[in-house]
Amino acid sequence: MVSDEERAKWIDDGSLHEPFTAKDLNAKPTQIVDIDVTVGPPNALIPLRLVSFPTAGGHVSFLTTLSRTTHTWAEVGLLYRLRWTIETDNKRCKSVLNADEIDERTGASALILVHAAMLGSVFANAIVHEEHTQRGWTGARRRAIKQPPLHPTPVAETMSSSAQRMGMALAHHNDPAAWDRWASLILHNTKDPSWRNRPSAIDVVKGRTHRLVPTDAYARNPAAALQMLKKALVRA
Repeated sequence: MVSDEERAKWIDDGSLHEPFTAKDLNAKPTQIVDIDVTVGPPNALIPLRLVSFPTAGGHVSFLTTLSRTTHTWAEVGLLYRLRWTIETDNKRCKSVLNADEIDERTGASALILVHAAMLGSVFANAIVHEEHTQRGWTGARRRAIKQPPLHPTPVAETMSSSAQRMGMALAHHNDPAAWDRWASLILHNTKDPSWRNRPSAIDVVKGRTHRLVPTDAYARNPAAALQMLKKALVRA
């Protein structure tokens, strides 16, 4: 946490000759900055909190309305890291479910394809969550993960490439064998390749890792926390 004396140096009281920029934040690359700022015109200033801290990939900065009394700078970083999963879902819709190749000429047709891609991503996530729930990897009393869990991206890829088989299962919904064939395809082709040493932020927070990583340690320094996880795996 930055001291009050140091924080005062970061506040633009109008005496600075140039605007406060990202270059100022990077002046001390190892420093954690957590200060109050205001943005907007003089007659409609919006109070915000500026959080900036170093990571393995360089300084990251966030403007947030989260209070310092309820969320530390590390928790702010973790929450915004979790929000990135929305972008991951968007990427899945584009790269796997073909939402980036829409060439329809009518708005209705384009909306149908966009919604179909979004539903595909939702179904992929639902299948993964259902597997985690059935295996006891969610909730307060979690079991240790001893085998690769499913990952939504390969699940979506398999759904896309096996659409005909899934359609047959839906058409013959009373035939357990049709569903078993499709489920077997999902289970054997969609394992998470990074489940041991590169869990996502949401996996860490939910405890879906081979060795539980302390959430607070991950929030402060994801790279160091994952290194700790790798060492635990070596010892195991």
